[in-house]
Amino acid sequence: MRLLFKMIGIALALGLLFAFSFALADGRVEPHARIIEEEAFLGDVSIETLVLNENIEKVGPRAFAGCVNLKTVYCFSNDIDVDETAFEGAGSLEVYCYQESAMERLALEKGYEIKRPIFYDIKCDTLVNGAAGLPITWEAEWLTPRPGEELECMWQVIRKGDAQPSASINNNETILTFTPEKAGSYTVHLTVQEPRTGSSFSKESIPVEVEQAVYFGTYEQDGKSSTLDALEWTVLDVQNGEALLITKKIIRNDSYFNPDWIKYKYTYWAESCVGSSSDINWWGVIPLDSMKITGITPDHVPLEDRTFGKEEDIFYVHSRYWLNEIFYESAFSDDEKARIILVHNINEDNPEYGTESGPDSWDNVFFLSYSEMMRYMPTAASRKASMTTMAVRESGDNSGKYWWLRTSGAKQWFAMYIYGSNGYISHYGSDVGHDNLGYRPCIRIRVGG
Repeated sequence: MRLLFKMIGIALALGLLFAFSFALADGRVEPHARIIEEEAFLGDVSIETLVLNENIEKVGPRAFAGCVNLKTVYCFSNDIDVDETAFEGAGSLEVYCYQESAMERLALEKGYEIKRPIFYDIKCDTLVNGAAGLPITWEAEWLTPRPGEELECMWQVIRKGDAQPSASINNNETILTFTPEKAGSYTVHLTVQEPRTGSSFSKESIPVEVEQAVYFGTYEQDGKSSTLDALEWTVLDVQNGEALLITKKIIRNDSYFNPDWIKYKYTYWAESCVGSSSDINWWGVIPLDSMKITGITPDHVPLEDRTFGKEEDIFYVHSRYWLNEIFYESAFSDDEKARIILVHNINEDNPEYGTESGPDSWDNVFFLSYSEMMRYMPTAASRKASMTTMAVRESGDNSGKYWWLRTSGAKQWFAMYIYGSNGYISHYGSDVGHDNLGYRPCIRIRVGG
């Protein structure tokens, strides 16, 4: 008694591939068989579609001979031995097979129509945090081996509600990067064709929700502790799958570095306070010359209790500490932290006064340097910034629209800043102890997530 050789076909509309094959063994249907025996399905008129999965090694003589209703054969095995009589009398067949495979050679010999098994899903690098100005990358992920290098890919990027596609691109690339300019729900439709055989397959991606702005992390901004305030960021640069962001508003007002008990603070961005000895540091209030301190080094720093310690003992009053420790730990979720890139920052000297800005540093969160600001925010308009409600409270009024750069100012205890109201650059800078200047944190993140 001959049992039906059943195969679960491919749901083309859904792009799902289920390739299981069965063969006779001891009168029973056995899964994962490697050999289809001679005349196993001779004359079986119920078979219309046949799927030979990658496990099949051999199809015997006249195995499907006389199967007059068999129209389509999917062969996912390259290493297969197919007897030349396997489909004798089966009629006109459409055979999906790989280039230079044994099944292709048989199809060429018998004059069967050859197609390529082009089956893929579309993966996307952006699951959350899609935003105007941030690129989205879609890529065909093959469910079967790639059918060959000669492929034509027709991409359409579609924003829900638009009459026309946002982009239509025909190329031979199975990867597409698109940067949306507007908020909305975006999908891509991809059709892949193999010119040699005219084979094609189409698939539509799942939607990507795109906001008009980048929202990443939370921080108190409206002065209402009962609300969770999402941080809005401006995109400064996108390269190689990474985006440089700066907060849209000044989110905090405080000093750059300010232990109250030192009048002048020899300060670099990387090192929390002193970088060399000086005769103009006072422990207390000028002009108490008896309190003058000399010989300050990173290992000999005045502390509040009038003893000496190391610079790390007072690093907690540095804006870099607040950004990389307090802000970083509290503002971002674990998933967001996983996307924040540890950045090697070069801290160049003041361009006008030549004041040193100290050694390079590694930061998760940082202020822009002067050269970065000029590169990414070259116009005064691009540098303007208002304050959040909370930052206004911290400044004591609503006029302190200044924000720090990490580059040193005219003196070693100064740092450069920007007038947020008009975008003017102060090369001279302000005393790092002044607490009426603002913070606009910067981060570099991996695009998508």
